Amino acid sequence: MNIGIDIDGVLTNDNDYILDFTSKYCYENNLKSFDNANLYEYRKLNWNEDTINAYRNKYIYKTT
Repeated sequence: MNIGIDIDGVLTNDNDYILDFTSKYCYENNLKSFDNANLYEYRKLNWNEDTINAYRNKYIYKTT
């Protein structure tokens, strides 16, 4: 049995997911949107550590 893990988003396009949800989070929290959508998450948004953690807790690490 072979098991593969996609750690860089090549097999699963996670950039679209991140773009959708970071845009939504910016809108919901009255944050400035990003200027360069090609950068990854916190770099393109210029968020501080607290904002990054709040976003990740809401959309990435959310529990049911």
